[in-house]
Amino acid sequence: FEGADAAARFGLELVAAWQATEARTMARSQLPHIPLRVGCHFGECMPLQDGEDWVGRAINLAKRVEGAAASDSLYVTEGVLELLDIPLYAIKDAGAHTLKGDHLPQRNLYRVGSLDKDALERRPREELTAEGWFLRGAALCGTERENTEEEGVCYREALKLRIDYPEAHNNLAAVLRAQGRQGEAAEHYREALRLRPA
Repeated sequence: FEGADAAARFGLELVAAWQATEARTMARSQLPHIPLRVGCHFGECMPLQDGEDWVGRAINLAKRVEGAAASDSLYVTEGVLELLDIPLYAIKDAGAHTLKGDHLPQRNLYRVGSLDKDALERRPREELTAEGWFLRGAALCGTERENTEEEGVCYREALKLRIDYPEAHNNLAAVLRAQGRQGEAAEHYREALRLRPA
């Protein structure tokens, strides 16, 4: 992820989707609860030659943060917390943890509980960054406003601020495709692929 808010948003959506899917599956099969833990840490990484896979200490550390996380939760390091738009999230201190392979003896971790979508929507337009516009649009996914012109406007505004934003191109393409605007959708899908071939 290029930004902490996008990473946190993805982690929260992943946990929510897992919980919803598991609830439906458990109701039918009586299987025991299988927890999902998500860890997030930003730091130096580099892609391998094919560009698909990445290596670096930050990835290893994120795995350790995941291991420390409570069941069905997203934990982040202090570095990620500092990059988040904090008023938008419900955040709890998860205490100091010793993480295997970390150069620090202990690291403070934080549980990110939810994104306040209403607070995001109330933000004045002129205060929003490209990522803020993207998140505003993504917040409409899964609601009755998904694939509406309102969602499309959010991705267009994100692209006005940052034309090389592959996720915004991709999501705008999905909106346009759902609206039956196949040609425009194809242009944005192609641009997303050009910007991020992997």
